[in-house]
Amino acid sequence: AESPGNIFDVQITGDSVYNICRVWINILDRKNGSFIIRYKTYHTCHNFQIHVTYRGTHVGNSPYYIKGQYYYSATNFCCY
Repeated sequence: AESPGNIFDVQITGDSVYNICRVWINILDRKNGSFIIRYKTYHTCHNFQIHVTYRGTHVGNSPYYIKGQYYYSATNFCCY
């Protein structure tokens, strides 16, 4: 089966001492109907939210909220 390409939009938001939460996002198409979303924060964030949408509609339980502080970390993953 042919891959549908990059069909998801991922937005990650939050607050930090720098006003916004700086995040690197990478979407990997596994070419089998599933995707891996990788993200990395560059500093500690508060009110961290992950929004995953497909054609403007939230996927799964998106948006995902992480209460409290989300600490700078190595790359994290979530899959669809």
